[in-house]
Amino acid sequence: MPYDRPMFATLHGAYPQPAVDPADPAAVDQAVAQVLEAQAAAGLTLLTDGGLRSRDLLDATVAGLAGT
Repeated sequence: MPYDRPMFATLHGAYPQPAVDPADPAAVDQAVAQVLEAQAAAGLTLLTDGGLRSRDLLDATVAGLAGT
């Protein structure tokens, strides 16, 4: 049976991290622009930065457990 209703698609989770220096705002901005373009080209309607501007929550959790 074919699906005859439109479906909503989005990116769930983080986009693979590019090799950019997170301390370089221009490099991060360029990487985010590329992620947005890739999502738009894929037909997604809800575009995000792919988590590129977010801290790695796992690192923060491990640091907290280590007491640092």
